[in-house]
Amino acid sequence: RKLRRVSPSIRWLWVVVLAVACSSPLRGKLMIGTLPATYDDLVDEASLKLKEVVEGIGYFLDEGMLVKDETLDCWVVSNWNERQFESDDETERTRKHRSQER
Repeated sequence: RKLRRVSPSIRWLWVVVLAVACSSPLRGKLMIGTLPATYDDLVDEASLKLKEVVEGIGYFLDEGMLVKDETLDCWVVSNWNERQFESDDETERTRKHRSQER
């Protein structure tokens, strides 16, 4: 519901935020490599204007979708660990499934 009320560019930014959080070395935290993601990093990742990214991040913070980790000085996706799980080994799972079919 929160995302239906915003512009498509802000919705797209949320997708990019989730992708950055997923690929972060500290999953759920907006880190690019070992550094906190900046507005400019998100401008580049999302191919949006700085104004849209600043507006979007502000909205996500206001709505509690993101929080600021003061220790690492980075944004964190709220409740990441409750909503996202570490991937299992798909290759091993598929191998086991196929062996059971035989």
